[in-house]
Amino acid sequence: MTDDYNYQALPPGTMIQEYRIERVLAQGSFGIVYIGKNQFLPETVAIKEFLPGELATRVEGTRVIPLSGNLESTYQDIHPKFLEEARTLFELGRPRPHRNIVRVTRYHEENGTGYMVMDYEQGEPLSEKLRDADTLPQAELSTILFPLLN
Repeated sequence: MTDDYNYQALPPGTMIQEYRIERVLAQGSFGIVYIGKNQFLPETVAIKEFLPGELATRVEGTRVIPLSGNLESTYQDIHPKFLEEARTLFELGRPRPHRNIVRVTRYHEENGTGYMVMDYEQGEPLSEKLRDADTLPQAELSTILFPLLN
């Protein structure tokens, strides 16, 4: 997780539609992924928020705006691509989810940005596995890579 964008993360308890933000799962240059809890159903999800740190910032609690007027057109060009990605992932999960692609269950625009709601899959980042060792045994690497190639 990169600390550069911590100040932009939504605080725990923030509501995004029917989901309450629990905590940050991951952050990067194009957005933040949260763990969220559905307030009406027993469901835990991952919510990806479009927030490219070099182009936009958070204001007024939840609202996202371009950093400057000069960056507004770039932000407006990239924002629909995030929603296209969400739509593509949503469609790839239909009629049955693919076992190697996290299923997107919905996506929407709100607060000047976009959100992608996905099934929450527990796991460990590859970077964590490589933290203790520079390489992985071939058998372990095969169990990770071959499903990705499928």
